[in-house]
Amino acid sequence: MTNVKIIFKLLDEFSGGIKTFMKSKNDSLKLEAQEILIEKIAVDTVIVSYYYNETGNSGIHFLVQVQFDFSNKTANVITLQNEASLLRIFETSTGKLDEKLQKDLNSFVSLWLRNLKSGFYK
Repeated sequence: MTNVKIIFKLLDEFSGGIKTFMKSKNDSLKLEAQEILIEKIAVDTVIVSYYYNETGNSGIHFLVQVQFDFSNKTANVITLQNEASLLRIFETSTGKLDEKLQKDLNSFVSLWLRNLKSGFYK
């Protein structure tokens, strides 16, 4: 299974049905068990925030912007932001797609979501 299909499948599982969530009136969905927050920002796009809460300190570890293709049941990472950097698959100045970065981000987010599902981060 490709990374874009894995991302779609896992976000679908975590949300209890991503298509249903996207059509709902709810703007966000907090998943305590996985320590993530899913927020709608467009009809086909969400931001997934991974947060932490350790010894009284809490905050966002990183944010991932994901765009869905519901007809193909795929999800592509558009941006990933952490405390140190912001990675975008489209170059700001030219608007050109960086296919290698997109592949790398999809691979990273796919692995991260699989680790969340398996309880690796707990």
